Amino acid sequence: MSRYLERADYISRLLATQFEAIEDRPVSEIDQSWRRIFAALNSTPTSGFLYSDFDDDDFMLTDSYTLADELTFEKTNSNSMRNCIENARENARQVRFVVGKQIWSLLNATYLDLKEVEIENVWNDEPRRFYLDIGSGIRRLFGVMHGTMYRDHGWHFAQLGRYVERVQLVCSLVQAQFEIKSSRKQDFVQDWYFVLQVCEAGLAFRRVRSGAHYPDKIAAFLISDARLSHSVEYALLLIKQSLDAVSEDQRHATVLEINDGVEQLIKQADGVMLSDGSTSGDVSATLQDILDSARQLSNDIDQAYFNYDVASYLGA
Repeated sequence: MSRYLERADYISRLLATQFEAIEDRPVSEIDQSWRRIFAALNSTPTSGFLYSDFDDDDFMLTDSYTLADELTFEKTNSNSMRNCIENARENARQVRFVVGKQIWSLLNATYLDLKEVEIENVWNDEPRRFYLDIGSGIRRLFGVMHGTMYRDHGWHFAQLGRYVERVQLVCSLVQAQFEIKSSRKQDFVQDWYFVLQVCEAGLAFRRVRSGAHYPDKIAAFLISDARLSHSVEYALLLIKQSLDAVSEDQRHATVLEINDGVEQLIKQADGVMLSDGSTSGDVSATLQDILDSARQLSNDIDQAYFNYDVASYLGA
C-alpha cells in the first residue's frame, strides 16, 4: 500500500512541477523535461514521443496533454497515478484490520474522487492545482498513518515499502537528469531546480548552500544529506530502522545479509558528498549501484519475510 501511495505522490509532484514549467519555458526544454519524467519512471510513452521543430507551442501542448493523460489516468500504464491509488486501496482493503477505519476512509475517498475524473476535466481547469491537491491528499493520509498506527510489524513493513520506493524514485530522477546533462553541451542549472522542486528540497538547499547553485552540489545534497526527507540517505536510514525492528528476533542468514546490504548502501550514499557539499567520484555510477541494489532489496525483503522457504528457516 505505502509503495503505491509513495509513487502516486511522486507522480503528482512531477506533473505539478511540469505544468508550472510549461507556463514559461521554451518548447525544447519542455520536451526534454517530459523525457526526464518518463526516464525517472523507467518508462516510455505508449505512443512514443512526438516531434516538432520546437517552434510550435500548440504542438507541444497537444503532446503534453497526451503524456499527462498517460501518467495520470491510462489504465494500461501500471505507473499511472490512478492505477497506483487503486492498487493502494486494494492492498488497504485486505489489511483494514491493521490500517484502521480512518486510514481506509481517507484512501477510499481519494480513490473515488479520482475515479470519475478524466484528463479533459483536469486540462480545462487548473492542471497544476489538481496535482498539488492529489499530492496533499496522499500526504494527509501518510500523516494519519503516522499519528494513528500501532508501531508493530505492520507499521514497519509499511515504512519499508514507502522508503524502498523513495530510494528508487529519487535515484532514478537524479540519474535521469545526469543523462540529460550528458546529452547536452551545456548543463542548465534550472533543470536541476526542477529536480529540487520535485524532491521538495528547494528551500532547504537555498538555506544550506546559499550561493552555491552548482549541479554537483545539488546532486550531493539529494543523495547524502540525511536531514532532507527526500534524500537517498534519509530513506535508507529509515529502511535500516524498520529492518532492525522487524528482524530483531530473526537471525536467519538471509535477514542478516539484507541488513548488511542496507548498511553498505548507507555508506555509499554518505560517501558521495564532500565537506564542501560537492561530489566525490563518479556520482552517476554510484547512483546506478544504489538504484540496482534498492531494486534487489525489494525482492530480498519479499523473499525473506513473505515468500521464504520454511524448511530453510527451520534448518532442514
